[in-house]
Amino acid sequence: MKIEYIQKKPFCVFVVKNFLTFSEYNYLKKNFYKIERNKFKKLFGNKYSVNEADPLYKILKSKNNSIKLIEEKFNEKFFIKIFQSLKKHIVFSRAKFITLTEIIRIYKKPTIKKNNNFFNKFFKSSFRRNIQLSYMERNSYITPHTDKKSKLISLMLYFPSKNLENSNIGTHFFNGGETNFENNPNKTFPKNSKKVFSLPFTGRHLYGFIKSDMSWHYVKKLNIKKNEIRKSININLHSH
Repeated sequence: MKIEYIQKKPFCVFVVKNFLTFSEYNYLKKNFYKIERNKFKKLFGNKYSVNEADPLYKILKSKNNSIKLIEEKFNEKFFIKIFQSLKKHIVFSRAKFITLTEIIRIYKKPTIKKNNNFFNKFFKSSFRRNIQLSYMERNSYITPHTDKKSKLISLMLYFPSKNLENSNIGTHFFNGGETNFENNPNKTFPKNSKKVFSLPFTGRHLYGFIKSDMSWHYVKKLNIKKNEIRKSININLHSH
């Protein structure tokens, strides 16, 4: 797994190109669950989603192997590799707020399993993985935010239709110039902020960024056809 950095400051954004093989990507794209508006969560900005912690997730998982494939790709071994590659950037991103205990925790061997015994608690740090299926239709959007404090790494896989391939509807990043580590929803996004770049809405590549006090990002209001849906799988790593 080769991580290529798109930027390192003021916050870290990266890509792992061709993370999915063609067969994996085509299988996931073909079996991406159809939107069920009456069952999925509807979030602010009219985004629909299903999270790993939702009871519905287990039902969808039982229907075919697409979620199982995602869980295999983002398993314990994967997070050990990516965490070891990014841990210095994680520490840097939280430098203004991090404690010595947190630094020690980050430099221990990571696990996404619960630590149930003393040995594991002493030598390993337990983190929480969350997989989310995301559906955004015409006129939906995500407002500028920096993510909750518990989030460490955000990962995104896009599944564009033929018409949406490489369109400008990926995640947009801003250099806000203001800190918001708490992700306070009442804090106004600075009007003088400028867009740094946008991720291309393309398949197979794994995009990601590290949460910081300045990791402002959003999805602009979608001007797409009524029959189109912006589909993505978001995989997030949280501290407990």
